[in-house]
Amino acid sequence: MQKLPQSQNRRSPWFLGFRLLVLGFVCVAFGIGCSSSGKTAKVTVSGKVTLKGQPVQGEVIFIGPDNKEIKGVLHGTDGTYSIPNPPPGTYKVAVKGLLGATPGGPQMTGPGMEGMKPPTGPPARYASPDNGLKYEVTDAKTQTFDIELKE
Repeated sequence: MQKLPQSQNRRSPWFLGFRLLVLGFVCVAFGIGCSSSGKTAKVTVSGKVTLKGQPVQGEVIFIGPDNKEIKGVLHGTDGTYSIPNPPPGTYKVAVKGLLGATPGGPQMTGPGMEGMKPPTGPPARYASPDNGLKYEVTDAKTQTFDIELKE
């Protein structure tokens, strides 16, 4: 096999294609990591949903002017939620109960269930976006919106 001189080897189509591919990867990686595309800082809205001072388990939904829903992420049984990255604007807020959650959380009955309570759920009227709850999301990074429901 004949060995090409070093200068000819670097000009081969394969080597040029490889160099372009590596250069493309470097440009993409640099562009993604260091880009300043004018996007605003990420915003998080969080809070706690309660009814008569008791945490409510359910789903918090922000509904924008275009009727697009942004669902909150629930964090356990303490009624806390967060909504990552909602665009600034005015939102209607709906709160929907989990399966088995009841308003006020009455005592459960049965063997071994003494003192246990089912999850407290929101009153049914809060499932509608027309329940009167509204929230204004600004461009501040962290915002708190605690929701005290009424029966």
